[in-house]
Amino acid sequence: MAKPLIGITCRHEAHDDKRAYHNIYPYDYQFSQYALRVARVGGIPVWLPNIPDAIDPRDWLDKIDVLLLSGGEDVHPKRYKEKILSDKIKISEDRDRFELPLVQMFWEEQRPVVAMCRGLQTLNVALGGTLYQDLDHYPNACDHTRGGSAYSRTHAIRIMPDSRLAQICGGDEITVNTSHHQMIKDIAPGLRAVAWSAPDGIIEAVEASDGRPVIGVQWHPEMMDDESSDSIFKKLIEV
Repeated sequence: MAKPLIGITCRHEAHDDKRAYHNIYPYDYQFSQYALRVARVGGIPVWLPNIPDAIDPRDWLDKIDVLLLSGGEDVHPKRYKEKILSDKIKISEDRDRFELPLVQMFWEEQRPVVAMCRGLQTLNVALGGTLYQDLDHYPNACDHTRGGSAYSRTHAIRIMPDSRLAQICGGDEITVNTSHHQMIKDIAPGLRAVAWSAPDGIIEAVEASDGRPVIGVQWHPEMMDDESSDSIFKKLIEV
């Protein structure tokens, strides 16, 4: 049986003052942890470049078995009909132009999608949901921006007991890492919230409400070396 191909989205930078040629040529990159974890559970990682005008996103439907939406910069607020309301936002419109149609196509074809951190936000916006543009806009939010804690568990989440995520994680409460300043506000049609931050109620995970193979988490399983994170990556290859 052939190993499944897992398409992983990339971060995108248009400029880099440290390297002059990057002011001319943009570049894609991502943490190798995504690829290492995919390979460790038996999948073959494939990086997906942000070149929306060069490749029709539909072409990827026939090439990869699972779409993994990775972390990174923010989705542009205009994608959910808002103006930029925070000076903390960092965007890549090329990434939005590539990823959002790709998510919609995978959704329409009921193909597997796994979303992590920004990926969760991309999934929600692509399907018609909205975001809080910054933690400052969410009442009584705890600190979710501790990037230095990306490798260690930081706060507890509550998981809906009858959810697919609870089955994956083996229970209805786990402790996760955190490194984000945006989060879901209005959940998209077709998705349901299945996990919440215990300290403040922020949505930490979603699933497709009709049972199709789509799941998104707000934390970074690729950075956590534990059983619950391994289970999420193992589910990637069960297609």
